[in-house]
Amino acid sequence: MRLAAGMTNGEDVQDFIDALNRLRGHPDETLLPALHLVFDDKTRQPDIMFDLVHYLESYPVDTQLSAMLSVLPQMVERAPWWTKVLHYRILNDAVAAETYAEMLNRASGDQRMAAERLVRAIVGESHPVSARAAALLSSASLNSDR
Repeated sequence: MRLAAGMTNGEDVQDFIDALNRLRGHPDETLLPALHLVFDDKTRQPDIMFDLVHYLESYPVDTQLSAMLSVLPQMVERAPWWTKVLHYRILNDAVAAETYAEMLNRASGDQRMAAERLVRAIVGESHPVSARAAALLSSASLNSDR
């Protein structure tokens, strides 16, 4: 799958949609980390990125979150806006937020630091999930001193 920012015409968009549809027909969990890295804040096709969000969310929550967490430091660098969108969606779902907190407690230092920066930014916003973001910081024991 090409990066979405490079999609300049209808044919590119259709190729991306076709690739996602093929994946839907033959799910493969091993592709999930790489698919998380397809997100691109420079995309001119946000609908396509939301199609990718929905595809990723079609997997069991622990599978999807584990894949995202494995590439989170790269995601934050490559696509901070889309990474934040995924976090809003996680925080908006109590089961996903709880699962994510548990995973963060076992995550590597780089993964925890990337998550902490992102979640702290969400806490500072006046967004409906800001309170859940603050709770995630506490329940996952995310702090810079760790």
